[in-house]
Amino acid sequence: MREPATKPDNSPNGMAWALAIVGLVLPWIAIPVGLLGLLAGLRGDRLGWLLLAFAFALLVLDIAIDVIWARIAAARSDEPGLNLRGNALVGRTAIVTEAIVAGRGKVRIGDTVWLAEGPDMAAGASVEVVASTSVVLRVTPVDRA
Repeated sequence: MREPATKPDNSPNGMAWALAIVGLVLPWIAIPVGLLGLLAGLRGDRLGWLLLAFAFALLVLDIAIDVIWARIAAARSDEPGLNLRGNALVGRTAIVTEAIVAGRGKVRIGDTVWLAEGPDMAAGASVEVVASTSVVLRVTPVDRA
């Protein structure tokens, strides 16, 4: 018998969760320690300046952990192009619904009308999507040979 296909495990591992929790707690430790260090330092206590430096180091560590956590979360996406609809349309054929004049117009793919950039052409022409930038599709005419 054949085993059913399973999706890869994209859940964060224990180390990532530990980093997330430490990243949440560090500011709550660093801010009071920094304030205490500042007050003690202003009264002439050298330990106060050391506490202030320690609080600053904790905040820098927190920012580093946040950057690491963000990279882990971004790298684990099983659908990296999920919110990039225009990229999924590259290579598809569309119909010009509003003439492309001075390089700008509109095309229809399925039930959606998209802004388009490309050479000037009349409404009703067939075009191919060659690129996507944000919500604008870059198109070229389809050869009818």
